[in-house]
Amino acid sequence: MAKNVDGKRRFVVKVPNHNNPASLPEVHPMHQCLAETQFESVIPLNQAGVRPRTVLSSLLQQDPDTAASSKNIFNAKTKRRTEYLSSQSPIHALLQSFQESDWKYNYELMSTITSMSFFWTPKFCAVGKDL
Repeated sequence: MAKNVDGKRRFVVKVPNHNNPASLPEVHPMHQCLAETQFESVIPLNQAGVRPRTVLSSLLQQDPDTAASSKNIFNAKTKRRTEYLSSQSPIHALLQSFQESDWKYNYELMSTITSMSFFWTPKFCAVGKDL
C-alpha cells in the first residue's frame, strides 16, 4: 500500500506472507520468441507450406523446452515476408521480380484499380506480339 509521507510516496507492506507465486518463464512473451537457429529452421518449412502447428511440433521435437507457440511461427513467417517484400506491396514485388528475371509479362488495369489482368511466360515461350 502506498502512502504520502512528507510529499513522498512510501510503500508499506501490510501482510508480508501474502504474495503470488512466481509464474513460469514460458508464459511471458519475451521468452516465447524464436531463437535465431529456430527462426532459420522455421523459414524453409513455412516456404514449403507446412502449417504452423506442424512446424511447432517439429520445433518441440528438436527442443522440448522451447516456449514457442503457433503465433510465434506465424510471426516469423510474416517477418520473413515483410523482409522479402522490402516494404513493397505483393504485386509490386512480383512485377519487380519479373523485371529482374528472364520472364516476359504484361498487365492491364481493368475498370477499377483493384482489378487487373496479368499474363506471364518464359521469354523462350513468347509468341506473337511482343509483350
